[in-house]
Amino acid sequence: MDIQELYSLIDLDLARSSEKLSEIEKKSVAQVLRVWAHMHPEPGYRQGMHELAARLWKLRSSESCLIALATDTQEPNLSTQSIFHVLLMLEEVESDTYFCFSALANRLIPLYYQSERAGSPALIKAILHRADSDLGAHLQAIQLDWVPILLRWHRLLYMYEFPENTCVELWDTLFAIDSTLQLVPYISTVLLLSHRDEIMNGDYIEVMQLLMHMPDIKIPRKLVELALQLYKNPSASTGAAVATSYGQHPPPPEPSSSRIDLARTMLRDLALGLVSQGANPQPTWSPRSEDRLNAETPNHTEQRKRAMLSLDNVHDHY
Repeated sequence: MDIQELYSLIDLDLARSSEKLSEIEKKSVAQVLRVWAHMHPEPGYRQGMHELAARLWKLRSSESCLIALATDTQEPNLSTQSIFHVLLMLEEVESDTYFCFSALANRLIPLYYQSERAGSPALIKAILHRADSDLGAHLQAIQLDWVPILLRWHRLLYMYEFPENTCVELWDTLFAIDSTLQLVPYISTVLLLSHRDEIMNGDYIEVMQLLMHMPDIKIPRKLVELALQLYKNPSASTGAAVATSYGQHPPPPEPSSSRIDLARTMLRDLALGLVSQGANPQPTWSPRSEDRLNAETPNHTEQRKRAMLSLDNVHDHY
């Protein structure tokens, strides 16, 4: 793409941006994107970056300080107002926007450069497998089209999903807790868990409509904090806690391995007690029964079934 084509593409994208900018503001944002594209030829400018740059420009502009600097240069201590003016000068909006956009874009480059990575649900599926396998299985059963959802969620950091105030608070919390943005797929997983009941009861069309038109969230900070918990401990108990915190109904917890071991021990004691009432107080377990009791399987229903079959074998053997 030559320079003229690049400039035309940026101008076209800004003309249809969701952010309402004046012509002067559009020129300023366009300059930010042009300079960044020249400084980063790989991957260069990609569609969607204009939305991030426009939002950052708007936020920085709204915080500009219009207070004049103190004219007395002999004053050893600048006033607080003067300090804020230096930090938030209206004349520096464009350069500050470039700095912020560059820092953010450098972290999001993989999502723009590799579309298959940005839209890939592999990581979210892996998280759901640990946090809520039933929810993950349902999304797979309805053959959810992840690509358009995740491209929009991750490339634009949920800009299209929530109102500006919500998005700003979400960004502030995310950047403060995780400047590397590794929590982004976990935030998406928390969003799924926060609407678990509706998703589990929905078909393909209903779930797609829900995820492409997410309702606003009341406490954006909570979303990031729960994502951090899920990042530290991606387990069924954490997934259930996340879903419950949003008033959802997670699946009942599976029996822990310790409880399975306890049940196995009690079953042995019960079997020995039954046998001791017969002629031979010291039974010899059949090989098939012993194998069934000791065989390890993650399926708890299968474990209980094997245990009951083994108990039946004790009666048959004696």
